[in-house]
Amino acid sequence: MAYTKVYWRPSQVSSGAIVVLAIISFAGLLMVETMRRQDTKADFGKMAAAAQQAEQAMDYIGELRRRIQRIDADVDPQESGLIGLSSSPVTSLSGHLPAKQTTINPNWAAVIFRMLREAGVNQGDVVAVAVSGSFPALNVATYAAIEQLGARPIVILSGSASQWGANVPGLTWVDMSRELRKAGLIDTQEAAASLGGAEDRGIGVSERGRDIIRTAIKRADLKLLLPASLEESVTKRIGLYTRLADGSPIRAYVNIGGGSASTGPASIDQYFESGVIRSAQPKAFAVDSVMGHFLKEDVPALNISGIATLARRYGLPLAPLAKQPIGSGGVYSTASYRRWLAGFWVILILALTYFVTRISGVMSSFDKGHNSGSPVRPSI
Repeated sequence: MAYTKVYWRPSQVSSGAIVVLAIISFAGLLMVETMRRQDTKADFGKMAAAAQQAEQAMDYIGELRRRIQRIDADVDPQESGLIGLSSSPVTSLSGHLPAKQTTINPNWAAVIFRMLREAGVNQGDVVAVAVSGSFPALNVATYAAIEQLGARPIVILSGSASQWGANVPGLTWVDMSRELRKAGLIDTQEAAASLGGAEDRGIGVSERGRDIIRTAIKRADLKLLLPASLEESVTKRIGLYTRLADGSPIRAYVNIGGGSASTGPASIDQYFESGVIRSAQPKAFAVDSVMGHFLKEDVPALNISGIATLARRYGLPLAPLAKQPIGSGGVYSTASYRRWLAGFWVILILALTYFVTRISGVMSSFDKGHNSGSPVRPSI
């Protein structure tokens, strides 16, 4: 019987198989990524309601602002009235205009509602809140989110504002908040107010500006905090939150912007990350702050700072030129993988890998027998 010589090139088959497997794997990955399911958040209704409440309040503030002065559309493209001045007597420090413009979106109320949920806050829970005049639109969004959630806020505000914030004399955040309550657009009543600025004592604010803030605080019938130092401000704020909680646990601490008493001086506050946080770098605790105190007590914090970062994280546009409709933005839904599809591709790729490996192994053994000088005899 004649022998049949079979010449096999396993290296070529293996290389081709690897290429095919790579293509199939890439196709599977692409399909799993592009066919993710959009899951609408269970709290969509309340998130939308919070955004709607925030929108009504923001529109009202816009009307108040137009009664005082013309709105500069170059600075405030939406003409919301919530972007302040480059300089005024009640301005405490510099500000970043694109960040202020990014907050002019009622859907931030949905973001803060979702963050409160992520922090574990439920209806009836006590929430400690620190606001200033720096981001009035975020203050509105925070009040609306907490009210729609049904939580109980304890709010301490700082009367001054950074550049482009609520720094129009006669329309500081103290004034805005008071007018919104009078109009029935919010229910939240602040517990106390400070002058804000450096060390929470009005440092950096002109004497005229401090007088304007004191008058606004008195007009709003708020308790005025006048600490002798930054340390005293931190202590007084913590004491006030604890006393007004009246024995109930404080479930979260919300900080808007970054007052010196809330997150520490500029050299410290950078060590607190944006978003819902439960811990921070050791350097964040080098100076006492209200946020540092609550984190040490295992109370989660909502640090509404780093606006561009948060906007990207929750799917909101940066510095939108036009008014944003309620319900827009990725905050209202989350993309999740279709597990069955991912599982199918994993099993398929594993099966193909096993098959190719087995075939290559058989052919490799066959070829070794041929190269060793032992011709392969067909079975009879």
